Amino acid sequence: MLENISDVNWGNLTHAYGSAKDIPQQIYKLTSKDEKIWWAFFGKLSNYILYRDKYIFEATSYTVPFLIELLKDNNTLNRENILELLAGISNGTSYKAVYQYPPIKNKIVLTEEAHQELEQEIEWSKKAKEAVYQGVPIYYQLLDDSDFSVREAAIYTLASVKWLDAEIRTKLRNRMLHETCSLIRTNLIIALGIQRDKHKQTVEFLNHCVNQNHEPLIQLAAAIALVHIQSGNVSNQTIRVLIDAIKDPDRVCAYDNLLFASIDIIHDISWLLCCLTKELATQSLPLLLEAFRKTQNALAAIELSRTILMITFHKQCIPTGTHFHMLTEEQQETLRCIAENEVAWKFSVNMAEVLRDFRLPSDYQNFCRFIKGK
Repeated sequence: MLENISDVNWGNLTHAYGSAKDIPQQIYKLTSKDEKIWWAFFGKLSNYILYRDKYIFEATSYTVPFLIELLKDNNTLNRENILELLAGISNGTSYKAVYQYPPIKNKIVLTEEAHQELEQEIEWSKKAKEAVYQGVPIYYQLLDDSDFSVREAAIYTLASVKWLDAEIRTKLRNRMLHETCSLIRTNLIIALGIQRDKHKQTVEFLNHCVNQNHEPLIQLAAAIALVHIQSGNVSNQTIRVLIDAIKDPDRVCAYDNLLFASIDIIHDISWLLCCLTKELATQSLPLLLEAFRKTQNALAAIELSRTILMITFHKQCIPTGTHFHMLTEEQQETLRCIAENEVAWKFSVNMAEVLRDFRLPSDYQNFCRFIKGK
């Protein structure tokens, strides 16, 4: 195993902290049977090739094939974590594109040198994702692994691949239809949603789960998948399932332990509701406001504040110079609801950040004055 590692000229490559000449040692250490050694070197390697769990560097694409090779050996420790790292790379991006030269967002005119640097990092990112794609047959084989964590992580990694072909999607669909383990089926449902699998069998099965399934987590997963697959144009029952999860998160608390959970159920469902079509999002607002009024969780209230503002103001800041009486009745009701919710103001700094994003007064007193027309 790892016989070809010396074929790579690591000294000519770079990772997040400089020369990549130390990467072979870190890869070799992942064959260790000592947990402490394994984790020490896995942590370093992860940060070198996927900085802050997000940013890809030159050496990343060269490292990926050896990580895939480690997955083939059942004796490799913590294979689920290697799979998660590969999924992270598949979802990763260029550091310069986000922080140094975000031309689309800030309309920056790049120098020739800066443009070349940006293009180089984008190419690194593309090559790394292509390298992860090459491991698809291995990830699929791991769906039959005896270790549940490995099976779950393999689904997560397959979902992250941007070029998953029809044959693999068909195999995943068949597994979803016949899977007997509820948690594995839940993961397969979300994976096919992320892959935008519009096949008739998938859509019919997901709608059946939303309308008739008595397992709350599977019902929720199906609703999540349908939002992805149908580009936000979903049934009222699908929306109700999503909002019920916000109103009673304990009922589907297992969601927070899924690899697919971004932060937590409140955050993730709130984000999904913002992905609904404009018409459906507006129709969902009364149910969302009801959930917002009833929640006793301050952080959930803040997340819901952002969601109802996104829907009410159609993801736009209010124009400078706008007065309360100039807003629609729906917008006025939303702002009154926020002002009256004591729970939402417990973390005033967090609430201020949300309000500033919409160019609204960010402290409680001025927010109330704005509503009163002062």
